[in-house]
Amino acid sequence: MSKCIFIVDDSTTARMALKSKLEGHGYEIIEAVDGLDATRKLTGREVDLLITDYDMPNMNGLDLARSVRRMEGKNFLPILIMTSHKEDRLKDDAKTLGVAGWLDKAVDMTRLPKMVNLLIGS
Repeated sequence: MSKCIFIVDDSTTARMALKSKLEGHGYEIIEAVDGLDATRKLTGREVDLLITDYDMPNMNGLDLARSVRRMEGKNFLPILIMTSHKEDRLKDDAKTLGVAGWLDKAVDMTRLPKMVNLLIGS
């Protein structure tokens, strides 16, 4: 059975690129358009990894991580945040929430499959 990855990004183009890259490595993909959509879809659903954009309307990636950590059974769900922000404060906040990784959207896309494999296997 393939591992399930939940991708959250308000950009259709970004979601499609992530989905294509990860499906090519055998992962099942679920998508949401923002943090509010993600919390609705995640409730009662098992996923192996959450990958979210930081900058989204309604609820940013850190607020989504905060919300996920309050969900029953999601305390240890690996979360990756993708962004072009460089502020250390945001990375520190992410670490405090137990976020597994912080990827630079512009640079680290080539590292994504390897990082996903390290977190959840294939």
